[in-house]
Amino acid sequence: MRRSQRASVYTHWVVAVLCLSLWLPRSSAQVGSPAYFQSKNLILCVCPKCGSTSFLEWLYKAAHNGTAWPYKHQPYIHQLYSPRWHGQFSPVRQMSDSRQTALFNDPGVLKLAITRNPLQRMISAWRSKLKCEVGSEHGADILSRVVITKQLLRLLPDKGLIRSQIPGLLNRTLDYERTVDRPCLYFNEYVEVLAAIHQHSRAHLLNEHFKPQQYLCFKKWSLQDWGPSNVVDVNELANHTVLAAIATRFGVSSHDGFGFPKVHTTNGVGTDTLKTVFPESVALLESLVQGEQRAISTESAAVPSTSEMRKNA
Repeated sequence: MRRSQRASVYTHWVVAVLCLSLWLPRSSAQVGSPAYFQSKNLILCVCPKCGSTSFLEWLYKAAHNGTAWPYKHQPYIHQLYSPRWHGQFSPVRQMSDSRQTALFNDPGVLKLAITRNPLQRMISAWRSKLKCEVGSEHGADILSRVVITKQLLRLLPDKGLIRSQIPGLLNRTLDYERTVDRPCLYFNEYVEVLAAIHQHSRAHLLNEHFKPQQYLCFKKWSLQDWGPSNVVDVNELANHTVLAAIATRFGVSSHDGFGFPKVHTTNGVGTDTLKTVFPESVALLESLVQGEQRAISTESAAVPSTSEMRKNA
C-alpha cells in the first residue's frame, strides 16, 4: 500500500473514531440512576455491567403484553427516556427534592436497586469494553473499544504525576507515553490505569461501566434509603421476592411465558486464569474495590438514611 493510501485510510479511521465518540459512550448513560415507572409505582435502578440489558429486556416484555424489544440500533433499551419506552419512565433526579423524598418514603412505592460484586463487574467491564482480543466470546467490540479506551485514558493524571509510582501491590511506574495512545488495554494495564485514576480521586468521573456503584444508584440515596431488602445482587435476582412483586404489578408470572431474567454475567469465567497470570493485578483490583463493596453491602452496619440525616441536620 502506498504512503498516500495509508494516510487516507488513517484519516478515515480517525474521522470514524471521532464520530463514534459523539454517541457510543452515551448509549447506556440513562441506567445507573433511579428511574420512576409511574403507572406501576416503581423506582428502579440497575448499573451498567449489572445485568442491565437482560433485566430491561424482561421488563419491557412484561410492560408491553409480551412483546420483546424489537430494535437493534439507537436508541438502545438502556435509554429509558427515549420514545421507545413510550414515556413510561421519569428521571427521579430531575424531580424536586420534596418529590424525591416523598417517593422514597412512600411504603406503596416498590423499589429495586440491582448491584453486582465489584471485582466481577470490573473484570466484566474490561472484557466487554477494553480487552485487546477481538472476536472471541469475551472479546470487546472493536469500534466502541477504541472510543471508550480513549475516554478512560483521558482521566489519567498529568504526565508528571503519572510517572510517580502507584501505591499498591504493583511496584512499578505507569509508562504514560506508552499507555496514553493505546487503542485497547491488557488486563495489567487496565488495572494500573484504574489505580492511577483512583489514586488521584477521579473515580467519580469514570464512564458508567467502570464507575464505582456508590456513585451510581447510591449517589444521592443510600442503601438504607432504598431499604436493604430492595438492594439485590444480580446473581440473586431471578429468585428474589422483589422481582416477583414487580412481576405481580405487571400481571405476569413465570408461568406466563415471561420467566425471570436469565442474566448473562461472566462470574468466574476466566477469573481464575487472571489470578494465575496476573496475581498482583487481581490483588490490586481487589484493593481498589473494597470501598465500593462496603458501600453496597446489605450486611454492613446500619447507617442513617439520607432523609433521617436531613431531619437531624
